[in-house]
Parts: sequence; C-alpha cells; structure tokens
Amino acid sequence: MASLFTSTQFLNQLVNQAAEKIQAVPEHIRNTREEFQQELKTILSSLFAHLDLVTREEFDIQMKVLQETRSRIELLEKNYPPKADKHA
Repeated sequence: MASLFTSTQFLNQLVNQAAEKIQAVPEHIRNTREEFQQELKTILSSLFAHLDLVTREEFDIQMKVLQETRSRIELLEKNYPPKADKHA
C-alpha cells in the first residue's frame, strides 16, 4: 500500500502549515515574518535530514522483501532439516 505522504511531502505540508499560522502576524513586520519562515524551513529541513527517515513506500517494499526472505528460510528449513551431530 502506497503512503499518502513521502518525507518531502510531509516536510512541505508541515512548513506550509507553519507558514499559514505565521500569516496572522501584522503586515508591518513582514520582513521579520519572511525571515522567520525561511529560518523555520531551514531548521525543519535540517531536523528531518538528521532523522534518517524513509518513505512509507520504501518501508513497505523492505517489509515485503523481509517476508519473502522469511518464507524462503522456512521452506529451506522444512526441506533440509538440521542433521544430528555425529560426534555427540
């Protein structure tokens, strides 16, 4: 199942929501508001970069690979059971 948001989309949505909240700031401090928006975007981008996030799509793909690998291991274990130790 594909995710509704990628990491980039999530970040953009978060920044856009923050920007909407900032729009309530009075017009006479517009430059300060724009500087704050840019600084907020920079901080959030840096934060998400350090979190080492993956997209939901990438996560789902890796889960499928893991499930397939587990199935193969189970099949191998079933077809080739461990042999008893001859030296015991």
